Amino acid sequence: MSDVVHHVFSPSSFPAWSLCPSYEPSREPSAAAEAGTAAHAALSAALRGETVCGEHSEVIEWAAGEIRKTAGDERLETDRKVSYITPSGETLFYGHADVIGQREVWEFKTDGDPDRPYIYQLAAYALAVATERCMPGIMATLLLGGARKVERRYLTVEEAAALVGYAIGSRRQHAGEVFRPCAYCNHCAIAISCPALSCPSAAIASLRGEAAVDVWRQKLAEIAHPSAIADPKTMALALDVARAVSDWVDSVNHHAKAMALRGDVPPGYALQTRRGRETITADVVAARIGTWALSDVKIPLSQVIRAVAKHKETSEAKARMVIVTVAGNAIEVGEETRALVRERKPKETGL
Repeated sequence: MSDVVHHVFSPSSFPAWSLCPSYEPSREPSAAAEAGTAAHAALSAALRGETVCGEHSEVIEWAAGEIRKTAGDERLETDRKVSYITPSGETLFYGHADVIGQREVWEFKTDGDPDRPYIYQLAAYALAVATERCMPGIMATLLLGGARKVERRYLTVEEAAALVGYAIGSRRQHAGEVFRPCAYCNHCAIAISCPALSCPSAAIASLRGEAAVDVWRQKLAEIAHPSAIADPKTMALALDVARAVSDWVDSVNHHAKAMALRGDVPPGYALQTRRGRETITADVVAARIGTWALSDVKIPLSQVIRAVAKHKETSEAKARMVIVTVAGNAIEVGEETRALVRERKPKETGL
């Protein structure tokens, strides 16, 4: 539906607004958006009984099958525009519901993230359809194709209105003022300049591409080398910054990879397939090569604990007790290592 004009309060943005009221949906065409549009068109075809071919054919057939489990042979509407009109006559929002049945609405995500609050989008469709038909409520179902997961929830009109009200209220009251990193940053039109993601320096935040990289390098060069920091308090501050930056770097790597896997590979980068780690079980080595081959092999105790816990269907704590009881004298403890960790603040007793 890349050619569809979106309402200023589009239900597809409600999940993101529930997390970050300043989220701005990108209107630029992308491979992921085009793939999503094609997948929804294919789902409509599958529900009409047509044969589906292509990249997502298996997951689309799965989704169609899940819908027919509850809908049966009833007539279904697909990709239908629904809207909610307030008692004063204002069109509060409109959007396009994937599938609408007599008593149920479905939202299909080919590779949806199970942690995203899609319920806010479903609530909008449920509210629109239920009020249109003068129903007290309706079943709202989410289909996550990548995980092959189905989430069904009956929403009353009051419950749906509360969810929609929260998303729209958050947007109206806090847009442009509150910025939060969330699962939708990769799709946000202002992500590159968002205060929650960018450098505190306005000059750096306003830059793009190689210019930003050059300024970052210059700024880092101006900072004293860690070996030159002599004051423990200053080093403590440096540690706080380093750990915050480390978390940010991990998040960038994670979301960049997720973006690439969806088909939007960042320019200058490429997805590389790496060979998986080779493994072989100890019993196979003992049976086919000989127990002598295991004499110098040391298995981390944590791996053995997890294996025993899984085999005996018990907790890892109990598995450890079993191992220590039967083989405690064979457990070797390596050399101690030391790590710098943040002190835990004592709990306030209130006295």
